[in-house]
Amino acid sequence: MTRFLLSVSALLALSAGSVLASPIATDGTWYTFGFGLATSAAYSGVGATTSVNPTSQVAPDPAWTFTGPATFQVLDEYFAGDRFEVFDSGTSLGTTSAPGQSGSCLNDIACALADSNFSRGSFTLGIGSHSITINVIQNATDTSRGAAVFSATATPPASTPEPGTLLILGGGLCAAAMLRRRA
Repeated sequence: MTRFLLSVSALLALSAGSVLASPIATDGTWYTFGFGLATSAAYSGVGATTSVNPTSQVAPDPAWTFTGPATFQVLDEYFAGDRFEVFDSGTSLGTTSAPGQSGSCLNDIACALADSNFSRGSFTLGIGSHSITINVIQNATDTSRGAAVFSATATPPASTPEPGTLLILGGGLCAAAMLRRRA
């Protein structure tokens, strides 16, 4: 009976986690997300103005999920001064850069990318499933509503030479060494 209850509890926990997950594309699409005061968690971008240059999409509710190796980027927008900590499955990946003192790009992604006053972070994620959440470390305007953007871009896995290729390469190196010795 105890095993049965543990099994049912585990299944419920897994199904609850998957209900709260929102898949995102890993094609470089920018997503606008919302955030509140420092120490709060980022949330969906519903109600926020989407960004331009390039145009962003409204982020669904976190956790934002995808599978495979990717580069995950976070970029502050509107007014410089916000800073974030990024998590993958509850483990901190790190924080975005320290923001500058001033800057205003409103919802223009290219402007914020070109201005070093805007906090940003780029995180390389390996093979596997990822579940991303973001917490606010610093809120520039100290208001309960802000917006920023993130994107995920798939990266090809590092290629590993086939064993046959290594044998051919090794054989060639041995032959070259033997010829050099004879000369």
